[in-house]
Amino acid sequence: MPAGDSDATPRLPHFDTVIRGYNQRQVNERVTRLTYDLRHAAKGRDEAVSKVAELTKVKDSYNVNVITQALGTAALEDRAHHQQLVARTLAQRARLESALGAMGFTWPESAANFLLCTPPPAARAEEIYLSLKAQGLLVRWWGTPELRDRLRITVGKAEDNDRLVEALRALV
Repeated sequence: MPAGDSDATPRLPHFDTVIRGYNQRQVNERVTRLTYDLRHAAKGRDEAVSKVAELTKVKDSYNVNVITQALGTAALEDRAHHQQLVARTLAQRARLESALGAMGFTWPESAANFLLCTPPPAARAEEIYLSLKAQGLLVRWWGTPELRDRLRITVGKAEDNDRLVEALRALV
């Protein structure tokens, strides 16, 4: 038995390496802190769940890790490449606007990489969303009163936009 251990103090072998090098006072402080934390965990858990729920309301729907942020920053610093991508997006948005307009979709003016569209018969937005989703084509739809008759369509690559337009023509 290591020095300081007695039969009155049960040893937990899996903690042996963790506490080696700490004196008894340090170990007692850590055990006291852990006991305190565990006693207050239930109360703290409810508070944490509430805070996470509030934060989830404003969280971006797409998580971006540190590596992706660094790559995005590097891409934006390449001005020529960035301008080429912007020009391609603008050209694709114009193609989408033309095709969607011909099908009777309407939308407010957009300066973004998406269009917030109202389908020809407004009540069908959810139906169109579900049908596109079943085909592996993702657009955004919300069931809120303000947006339930609209679809958010992101401008994609030419081949993706062509596939989307083709699917929409079959639906409207």
